[in-house]
Amino acid sequence: MFDALTAAALADELGETIEGGRVQQVGHVDRDTLWFEVYAQRRRRYLIASGSHTAPTIYLSEREPVWDRQWVSPLLLLLRKYVRGSRLVGFQNPPLERIISLTFAQRPPRLVDEADSDFLPVPVPESTAEQQDDDDDEEDEDDRVFTHLHVEIMGRHSNLILVNDEGQIMESIRRVSTAQSRVRPIAPRLIYTPPPVQIKDDPRRATESGISEILVGDSDQRALVKKLTTQFRGLSPQTAREALYRSEHGDGGISAQSLARELRHLYEPLLTNQWSPRVYLDEDDVVVAYDAQPMQHLAAAYRDVEPSSLSDAIRQSESGEDPSRTGRHGARVQRLTAQIDDALKRTEHRLSSLAAQEDRHKDRDQYRRWGEMIYGYLWQIQPGDAVLEVEGERIPLDPPRDPKDVAKSYLDDYRDGKRSETQIGDARQRLDLERQWLIDLRHLTAQAESIQDIEELEAEWHSHAQAGTGTRSPKRSTPPKRTMPVTTVNGNPIYVGRSSRENDRVTFDIAKPDDTWLHARGVPGSHVIVRWLGTVPDDAESLDRAAALAAWYSGARSSARAEVDITNRQSVRKIKGAGPGMVTYRNERTVLVTPSDATD
Repeated sequence: MFDALTAAALADELGETIEGGRVQQVGHVDRDTLWFEVYAQRRRRYLIASGSHTAPTIYLSEREPVWDRQWVSPLLLLLRKYVRGSRLVGFQNPPLERIISLTFAQRPPRLVDEADSDFLPVPVPESTAEQQDDDDDEEDEDDRVFTHLHVEIMGRHSNLILVNDEGQIMESIRRVSTAQSRVRPIAPRLIYTPPPVQIKDDPRRATESGISEILVGDSDQRALVKKLTTQFRGLSPQTAREALYRSEHGDGGISAQSLARELRHLYEPLLTNQWSPRVYLDEDDVVVAYDAQPMQHLAAAYRDVEPSSLSDAIRQSESGEDPSRTGRHGARVQRLTAQIDDALKRTEHRLSSLAAQEDRHKDRDQYRRWGEMIYGYLWQIQPGDAVLEVEGERIPLDPPRDPKDVAKSYLDDYRDGKRSETQIGDARQRLDLERQWLIDLRHLTAQAESIQDIEELEAEWHSHAQAGTGTRSPKRSTPPKRTMPVTTVNGNPIYVGRSSRENDRVTFDIAKPDDTWLHARGVPGSHVIVRWLGTVPDDAESLDRAAALAAWYSGARSSARAEVDITNRQSVRKIKGAGPGMVTYRNERTVLVTPSDATD
């Protein structure tokens, strides 16, 4: 769907919205995707550009994406030096190409050691950004350094390439060796050359005579679409199908004159810059297509929706939802979830090993009885006896050994089993607590809603992992976020823990003994606290809202109805030796509610 017309329309849109803006931050969303925070027209927006082989794209988002702070590439280091803090002064789109080139202008960078540069850029307050805008108006334009980022959206050949003003490649998302491409290698210090221009006809100058040759012979639409895309440069199958649809007569026939006219008409926005993006949804409201202008053949089969912008249309088509959301689509969330899953598997394996040890010692009482009976009936045992039959039992003996040694072995096995029972019980209790903490952490990770939530969960995980190795935990790169109430009902603030440590904070630091504590029953979830300030305790509206939130921020979110336990804070106790957020409680009552995140 991202064709030459989409690239042209998007270049126009970016020029209208963020050209002249300041790049305040830059980072990786994943290995192949970059994001830029741009402050322009007194607003912050986020430009996402991907050189992925499977899903290349570029678009503008109103929300900050979930970015991977741990991924640092050579390209990112250069972008921090030459692009962060620069002005985004231009967008270029070669005619009929799926390439958008971004031009950045910056005053000469200071000579600093890159290793000493800030790893996490500090957001610039809008007032400061405005002052910088005013200051930069007085810059000497002749002193600026220009760099260019070429975003090439070309299927498996997609790439992001940073080039200096002399045309020399500085770095790229993906390097291409001469063995991979003798025509167009991509590596630092090589001269950047655009992709070769296809030797095809220009669809903006489609003629009746040229179209007539295509219409000769097979009239099947698939065959015609293939002929058109082969004949004309920058023509996508979707645009070819639209031209054929618009040029059909009432009898289903297509004339060369009408097809040439409709093809030229579809490319007129390249001259007028008049675009009207559309998104097409199926009956399940799933995005099946989008385009920079209305597509009649798609509107005939699907629901036609006008997005707020072409970037919004591209964003919706990427995954059916906003990629800037946190949650299961974030690269950092996926990595953290995979690490927690690995730890859960190891814990389950250790629990299985303990169960096997318990099974080996399950007959320890029998060993004690056998040892005592051998000592009691030594006078009956004759040399060479293999079994002692007494009091209805057959006790195995070892003929080469002295019966006293056999009895001692049985009693030793009994004592070993008894000691192991205590050790295995303690180990099982620790592993059960660790397993439950990991399950809770995984649930909180899956429902994380902000970058701060994810960072808090990552800090918890790294602290747990370092404690397991006996090494010192690394210093936190960011302080824990300040816990704020999710909503206030009748003057009573309601707090929700979004991580294990935050569960501890809302329960034991924020809540007072008489405040109300809520948690979904029997499933992992967040601690919810109602601080009684504005009204007397047990205000029904406050409790109903808090119970719905407790169900929503739990493993019962997808259920139609969920059970929530309610008690006072003084009835909640930490579990000794357990991880943060692990508690027991009593004096609870249980209510049945519908999970809801409504906070207004």
